[in-house]
Amino acid sequence: MPFVYLLFVLALTLVVFPVRRADIKNIHSTIVTSEERSLIGRMPTNSDQVAIWIDIKEFPDPLPRLIIEAEDRNFYYHIGFDPLAVYSSLVSHLFSDGRRGGASTITMQLSRILHPEWKKYPVLIRKGLEISNAIQIEFWLNKEEILESYINLVPIHSNAKGFPLASLRYFKKNIRFLSMEESVAFIILMRNPNPSYETFSKRYIKLYESFTKQTFYDHSLLREIYDAIFKAKGENIYALSEEEGHYLQWIKHQYPNQTETFESSLSKEMQSHLLSILNSELQTLKRWNVSNASLIVLSLSPEEKNIVQLKAMIGSKNFWDENEGMVNGSLSYRDAGSTIKPLLYASAIERNLVQIHTIVPDEKMTFSLGGGASYVPRNSDLKYWGELSLAESLSNSRNIPAVSVVNQYGMENFLNTLREFGFTHLRQSPDFYGPGIALGTGGASLFQLTRAYASFPMRGVLPKVFLGKADGQPIYFGETKRMFGEDTAEEIESVLSNAKLRTRAFGRRSYLDFPFPVALKTGTSKDYRNSWTIAWNESFVVGVWVGNFSGDKTMQVSGSFGAGRIVQNVFRYLVQIKPSQNIPSKFTDLINFCKESGALASEDCPKMSLLYSKRKKKPDICKLHRKENFKITHMNFIYPQDGQTFLYHPNDAMMTQMIPVKIRNWSKIPDTDVYWNEKVVKQIPSSGEFRIPIERGDHQLSIRTGEKILDRVVITVK
Repeated sequence: MPFVYLLFVLALTLVVFPVRRADIKNIHSTIVTSEERSLIGRMPTNSDQVAIWIDIKEFPDPLPRLIIEAEDRNFYYHIGFDPLAVYSSLVSHLFSDGRRGGASTITMQLSRILHPEWKKYPVLIRKGLEISNAIQIEFWLNKEEILESYINLVPIHSNAKGFPLASLRYFKKNIRFLSMEESVAFIILMRNPNPSYETFSKRYIKLYESFTKQTFYDHSLLREIYDAIFKAKGENIYALSEEEGHYLQWIKHQYPNQTETFESSLSKEMQSHLLSILNSELQTLKRWNVSNASLIVLSLSPEEKNIVQLKAMIGSKNFWDENEGMVNGSLSYRDAGSTIKPLLYASAIERNLVQIHTIVPDEKMTFSLGGGASYVPRNSDLKYWGELSLAESLSNSRNIPAVSVVNQYGMENFLNTLREFGFTHLRQSPDFYGPGIALGTGGASLFQLTRAYASFPMRGVLPKVFLGKADGQPIYFGETKRMFGEDTAEEIESVLSNAKLRTRAFGRRSYLDFPFPVALKTGTSKDYRNSWTIAWNESFVVGVWVGNFSGDKTMQVSGSFGAGRIVQNVFRYLVQIKPSQNIPSKFTDLINFCKESGALASEDCPKMSLLYSKRKKKPDICKLHRKENFKITHMNFIYPQDGQTFLYHPNDAMMTQMIPVKIRNWSKIPDTDVYWNEKVVKQIPSSGEFRIPIERGDHQLSIRTGEKILDRVVITVK
């Protein structure tokens, strides 16, 4: 009696803390629906289980009565615990050598479900806590609410919680259509989730006959029910198909707060179609040692300013693949290759470091890394194209000009810019990444890149990503931030949508050519381990990665060939949803520039037509190609550049280490000399290209006409 009295005192103390049905109801899996309002899947609870909440009025008539018959015949008559059953269980615990009788009422079992942390306590303490909490539950909830909570949350089999989910998982039907025979099977699994068929059939027949007062004879039906349950053991209860598995995992991480329904922006129809495209292309790419791919689609809406919607997220070719399926490739960080270049050039243009028509050198260059180290960037074709415009450099994905621009921009400045773009994983110092940051060595995820590229169709604004609604409230990823001006966005987009401009590098026909307006940029990492293509029009931004999750090399699969072929098919599908249109420029004008000088083109200049900002002053007319006056005033060193560092290797012959020099417009200004450390360099060829001996120390090169210095550079040899 003292023990029972103590329990009552404890229960009375606990009644001051309310137990609400709404709080219990929150311990369920969030149902995630698609844009089309079809079911995508269910997010696990915080205990990594899956449950669905159904009102007790929806349960089939025999189910509540069956549960009471099997678990707690005195359910409607006790106050949370059964004193006689507790006494019997206590005697059994103390004197039966381990053979203990059960004493848990439905309310006590519900208490155990709500407090799994009590399992660590000794049995007597645990029972005391369960009894006191059961009294508390009975004080605040009526019997129907208790029974409803129990049926929705009781573990049935594997990690499925509640009868509603079990009904869907094993019998593919809503619980309101569950038969009595099927209900009996679930009640047996509550006590023993993995019985043999012999044990299952004995307990099934006993419970069935006890409840119906009839003899059970349909053994074929019994076998059918057993097989339906245990053949479904390994089935996916989180997502209904493999397409959305990665999305469900990610959205739970992004939005851990449980709600009844999460109305996502994801299109189930689009996701399914794009996965079939991806797998079809991977079958072709398999011969080039490509095993996997990932895809992101963001949609733009004219009504939603500075916001994009996530329409598709495919992390791998098959979410349920036992080896690498659950790796979400769209969120993994990998060498981003040349996909970083548009972000670099847009940011540099915005800061007036360069312009879209600026002439940049594509020559052999050496960049000092400090401490005597140096970096010599190379192009993918191992060639040098000489001088070319920034637009040509970007469209043809030349590496050396990009490194030259990031060196001018400042490593720390650009690293901070990338962080503002959402590349928050770049936590190291600028020295850690080096100038190769312009070529993607800092890494990026497909989702990060696709969102960053949305800044171009969003006219310079990095958008936040709409993921869906929970309880009617919109859920977003990231924040909106202006990264560059509308005119800069139009300039970059115009360059990357110009197929003719990239012909020199990618050929006249490739997967990058579309019969409708699309801007794009590819990327290929070192040793062809990662193949990227990010593309967009006025309605969609598409990102595709192709490669191997193991990091193995592909057989020279470039961004244009690997990811490019998938993007080609994806956009052909998307334009059927929203046709691609030519959007007239608002912030730029089409200007003819000279391809050689970068100035406004005269009648005699080789021309390139580029969109150029309306708010910026136009450059002067080119003087290089004027027929009436061939006087050239622009002469300078193309190579080396001021501040460059060269390394002297004492084990190599000095003649093999001579420093190359190239001068723009040499021989077109009379009476001009080149000085090397204040000594005239003699016999310079008319091409303006020559070499000078290497020697350790600081050196000065200058071009002079009379007393006037046209250009001067200082270099260092270590």
